Amino acid sequence: MDIDTRKRELRQQVKQEKKRVPIEQCLADAESLFAKLESMPEFIKADHVMCYWSLPDEVNTCNFIERWYQKKKIYLPKVVGSDLEIMLYSGRNSMVLGKFNIYEPCGDALHDLGILNMVIVPGVAFSEDGYRLGRGGGYYDRFLPKVKQAFKVGVAYPFQIKTYIPSEMHDIKMDRVVC
Repeated sequence: MDIDTRKRELRQQVKQEKKRVPIEQCLADAESLFAKLESMPEFIKADHVMCYWSLPDEVNTCNFIERWYQKKKIYLPKVVGSDLEIMLYSGRNSMVLGKFNIYEPCGDALHDLGILNMVIVPGVAFSEDGYRLGRGGGYYDRFLPKVKQAFKVGVAYPFQIKTYIPSEMHDIKMDRVVC
């Protein structure tokens, strides 16, 4: 079986597993994992944190973003063509529905990606050793090499942690995965 087929099957498996977890459990798990993340020295020291506005099947980030955006600079991605532009989050009123029905902030793109201290990365699944399985569009595969200096944290529900994720040469390993 080729790597693309294995990734496609793993995405389907995780999607089915997610359907079996009650929404209340997912919300509780998200609050628990963000409490862990907020106690990490890398987060405490970080002034510029990139996150993502969660879709219904992703770890819920909305409470985390709202809790921190007035204390730290929180940035969110905006899909532009085949790439991500990074925008400063300035509150829910600054959000518009963008490509793939993802809420994205309005405003100017961040041009100095070197200021990002931490990038909180979504994923369909993560391996125990930090590899990530995304949705298949390659957006984060193209973006993460641009922020080598940033501490990369994958956030996942427990059922999204797998022993093994098929990986390729271009895949960027997370510095840590929190679940």
